[in-house]
Amino acid sequence: MRFRVSAVLFFTAFLSSMAYAEPVMPPPSNYETDIMAIGEYKKFLSVKLGDDWEKVKALFGGEVEENKIGKPFREKGKKYNTKGWTTIHFQVEDGKVYYKSSGGVAMKFKAEVTKEHFDLLKKGMTYDELKAILGEGILVSEWVWPDGSRVVQQYEWRAKNRRSYINIGMTNGKADAIQKSGM
Repeated sequence: MRFRVSAVLFFTAFLSSMAYAEPVMPPPSNYETDIMAIGEYKKFLSVKLGDDWEKVKALFGGEVEENKIGKPFREKGKKYNTKGWTTIHFQVEDGKVYYKSSGGVAMKFKAEVTKEHFDLLKKGMTYDELKAILGEGILVSEWVWPDGSRVVQQYEWRAKNRRSYINIGMTNGKADAIQKSGM
């Protein structure tokens, strides 16, 4: 049985107006779709900001559609979603990717995160410092400012119960927004 998960995600002041719906997701125990999600996440990670859009479309087998809900960050930008098991969002301007996000992928990766872990986190930490405390995180989104002065990333560590998580926003490689839920 499939169910629709909708969420409004506000992870930093920079994204306070950005909302997106997460994909239709199968039950958590469906092994085959877990494997599909991991494969799509690996493709997502291989896309770098500034990559040529035609190359990215080919990587996802051309299975993309324009998303006309809401406005892209940039005036001339266009928004696209992949059509795979998870929804991967891209925003493109002048044929180059400047924003990417993955919906629903973090649900498939489980970490040992607790309030005790959360209490060790501090603003200004690098990803490697966070990783030493929490383990490998899931890159949920990444985007670059129009002038290239800032790269903003969002990582998530989701507990085995799938309801509790730690969400960290980073700007230029330093944690600047640290949130928890369900702990």
